[in-house]
Amino acid sequence: ALVAGSALVLSAFAQVLFPGWSGYHSWQYATISVILAWVTGRYAFCALFGRDGAVGRGLAWSAGGGLLIGLAGLASGLLGPDTQSFVRPPGMVQTSPDLDLAVSFPNVDPDTMMLSDAALTLRDHGGKLWKLRSGGQLWKGSALIQALPRPAVFIEAANAKGERVTVTQPDGAAFLSPVLLFPQTVVIGGESLPSDAFAVPALDREVKAILFSESDLARAPRAPHASSAVLFAVETMRTQVLVPGSIGFATSGERVRLGGVALHAMIGTYPALALSSAPDQLTFFVGVTFVVIGIGASTVIRHRERNDRASAPEVPEYSTQRMDAEDASIGT
Repeated sequence: ALVAGSALVLSAFAQVLFPGWSGYHSWQYATISVILAWVTGRYAFCALFGRDGAVGRGLAWSAGGGLLIGLAGLASGLLGPDTQSFVRPPGMVQTSPDLDLAVSFPNVDPDTMMLSDAALTLRDHGGKLWKLRSGGQLWKGSALIQALPRPAVFIEAANAKGERVTVTQPDGAAFLSPVLLFPQTVVIGGESLPSDAFAVPALDREVKAILFSESDLARAPRAPHASSAVLFAVETMRTQVLVPGSIGFATSGERVRLGGVALHAMIGTYPALALSSAPDQLTFFVGVTFVVIGIGASTVIRHRERNDRASAPEVPEYSTQRMDAEDASIGT
């Protein structure tokens, strides 16, 4: 029962430690949770009515708390939705009516992206704010909210004189955003690579961008030796024809001139929003409280019983031969 209860608690807490696993919503996870809950609940019921002594009555609280936690995890797996991910450009707001939250995606500069320091802003109906940096998470109600860092590139463009020109994303959610989030993929050499596109209207240029990781660069011919790089292909906006000398790599921070436009790519990360189901927070901590009370009560009872045994008077022991001799002397 102790092993079953511990496994039940850990299986529920795993949804908080390792969110997003689809196995939490599988019938196998539900079946195992039900079996563990039955074993734990049966012990709690029996121990509560004294079948495991005074110590068992204390442990019944712990078993009941473990059962409560496990049922919260089971409900999350059976009834909770699968993990949802939202990739939004800077300045956009994603609402979640179920959680009573509005999530703002931040405007960023190149340094913030390269340091992976961008943070989502969460606001509830009452005006309470949370800042969730890339890699962080927030447990709220029966949901786990994560800011997952994903590769992104901050783009700057200039003309032949070195003057900055506007970058647009005609097919993106934010028309004037200089941040590429690579929502699509393209297959090159049998590998699926992140891809995006942007335009430079002042120079009549449209640019395709493909993001290469270090391992991707190692397989690509004539690729730079770097931790990451962007492959650009420049076309004319009106005719959609590649401009001569328009294909080339750019590493992070490097300025390249391709197809009549100077491009400066700064590679970093930008947070995406992920919503995963989790055990109800209040139920979980009520269960933890019961577990702690039970452990404390059983420890006190066990200590008291040990002291009672130590203070009890010793009963002298007599050997069988001595008792027979005493009986014989009384008889004579």
